[in-house]
Parts: sequence; structure tokens; C-alpha cells
Amino acid sequence: MAVTHENALPRRRNSDSFIDALALLPWWLTLIAGTGIWFWRRHHPMPAKAMDAHAIAVTLGLMFLQIACFGAALVSAIATIKRKRTFASAKDIESIRAMSWREFETLIAETYRRQGFTVEATGGGGADGGIDLILRGKGHKAIVQCKHWRQRQVGVKIVREMYGVMVAEKADRVVIVTSGAYTQEAQDFAKGKPILLIDGKALAQHIREIKG
Repeated sequence: MAVTHENALPRRRNSDSFIDALALLPWWLTLIAGTGIWFWRRHHPMPAKAMDAHAIAVTLGLMFLQIACFGAALVSAIATIKRKRTFASAKDIESIRAMSWREFETLIAETYRRQGFTVEATGGGGADGGIDLILRGKGHKAIVQCKHWRQRQVGVKIVREMYGVMVAEKADRVVIVTSGAYTQEAQDFAKGKPILLIDGKALAQHIREIKG
């Protein structure tokens, strides 16, 4: 991805429930798992006379796991469709700036997924602030903050704060992506540090390159 400073990294939505964790997997994987459990249960029914407490617990556990896998497959499939639509709608800087902050975050996450990163959406940043994404790939970890600002420039205060978060999180790099631009002071602070600043024009250009 084109950057203001530093080279790009080589090419956690926190899970509140078991289904959330499963939904992070590819939809087809959980669908296969759920179908496999259903198939096994259908061809290995538990005899009624053998239904002691342990057998009942196993049966209920498998039923729960089957339902969880199918539910996660549905959630993951819907999320995948949404990500693809959002990425496809990013045709230029104007279309990117027309997105909501949540769509913008989805766009950035999908952009990094297509570069081979494992992406975790933390859900902790909100519309303005905090870690939005955690990237992992080739032994590296980076934290990402998405700034969907149409007019206001990203200043040095934000860059300095995120640099501190990077150190606290023991990440290898901090990435700040904006649909706008950065102040000169912010760019100067990033020089020589593991800070990746991506402005709107660079983002739009990189997305075009990914799309081919």
C-alpha cells in the first residue's frame, strides 16, 4: 500500500461468544464442520437405553456444536458478502469519502485481507479513536487506526498517541489510514519510526492496484 513514511509490512474483534469465534473462520469451513457433525449424528444415533448422563451430555454438546457451526457459517457468509460489496464500491477517493466510518473500517480490513494478512476487527475504536484493526502476517503484528475524516487533517497528537499504544501492545508497527490527509507535523513525527501513514489518495490508488 502506498505510504507517506516507511515501507509497508511484509505481505482482534474480540469474541464475545463461541459463535463469534467460529464466525472469524471462513464460512465454508464452518459449513463443512456443521454438515460433518450432522452426518455423523445421523449415522450414529445413540440407543435410548444407552442414554445415561454422559451420553446425554455428549449428544447435547454435538447438537450445540452443529447449530453453532451452521450459525457461524451464516454470519461469516453475510460478512464476506458485505466486505466484497464495500471493497467493490471503493472506485475512487470520492466514493471512499462517501462511506460511513464503519464502511471505511470494513474497506481497510478487506484491503489488508487481500494482501494476505490475518485481520482482527477489535470493535473498540468506534467512530473516532482507539485500535480498530490488528494485522498479523509473516511473523509481524501491526495495529491500525482508521480515520474517516473528509475535511479535518490528522494531527501529530493522534500519531503520537497511537505510537504509544503500539509500544504498549508490543506491536511491530502502527498504521493510521485516513480518507483525508496529515499535517506536516504529523508526517515529521512519523519519520524514522515504525509508523505507517496512509492518506486518502494513496489508499484509493492502492485499491485500484489490488483490483487490477
